[in-house]
Amino acid sequence: MKTFDQIWISTIEHLNQFLAITANPPSTINRGGYNIPDNFPQTQVELYWGLLRLPPAPLTNISSGTLSLFDDKLSYKAYPLRLIGNRVRNLKDDLVFTLYINEIIAVGHYQFSSPVNKLFDFSFTRLQTTQEGILQNFLMCAGRRGFAIGKYRKEDAELFDILTNMLNNKASLARIGD
Repeated sequence: MKTFDQIWISTIEHLNQFLAITANPPSTINRGGYNIPDNFPQTQVELYWGLLRLPPAPLTNISSGTLSLFDDKLSYKAYPLRLIGNRVRNLKDDLVFTLYINEIIAVGHYQFSSPVNKLFDFSFTRLQTTQEGILQNFLMCAGRRGFAIGKYRKEDAELFDILTNMLNNKASLARIGD
């Protein structure tokens, strides 16, 4: 078993909406912040023990949690994302799922280019499954905090490799059973 303590879940649709929200020029953002829908995941920096709040900023993820990988399945359990000095809203803190290897159709890469800074470009692992809803086609990456970019890239690559190997082993087992 391999466990990733901080995994972010997202979707292509969510990232497209994030890009639309952040398409405003910085001068507009500095005056009043982003125009974020009320239910969209967001964070807001709080200064001086919450007495001063900066305008909220959208988040690229819809959930943050722990991912456990086994030989034949993966299990995810969300937890509230805590960012020091930030108020986080609208993440799916109750998202819990288990996917068995026979429910996974494809594993691939999805590269997200940040409109803010290349430092925040993400390499997601994309999963397509037999499930419905967000689990039918979703993205995962190592959760980002701070500027430990090398660590995230290593964890993203490891996550992709493990899931790809799981899917390849499933195909090998299917051929043996035929």
